[in-house]
Amino acid sequence: MPEPSSTLPPHFALSLEAFTTVIGDATRWRILAELSKGQSLMVLEIARAIGRSATVVSKHLKVLRVAGVVEVGRGRMYQIVGPYRIESGILEFGYGRLRMAGQH
Repeated sequence: MPEPSSTLPPHFALSLEAFTTVIGDATRWRILAELSKGQSLMVLEIARAIGRSATVVSKHLKVLRVAGVVEVGRGRMYQIVGPYRIESGILEFGYGRLRMAGQH
């Protein structure tokens, strides 16, 4: 199984299984694309932006939270955990950088 290679601190590198779970679903990809812009968003804001129900978005956010990729801040605002967001629209999970802009 390939090992992650990146500039991420070792404790932030996702396992290959976690990485494919995170990016392997179109809804999660769209959620990550929205959050990769750098703004913290509420579930309803994400749902409106990607055209899905708040219930569906909440379920996918839970998967992303369990994987350690997103966190919930004040006011139930979701954001990508710091080291994963390289710059606006670009994420790094240890297996290469993902350009999220224009992906939904």
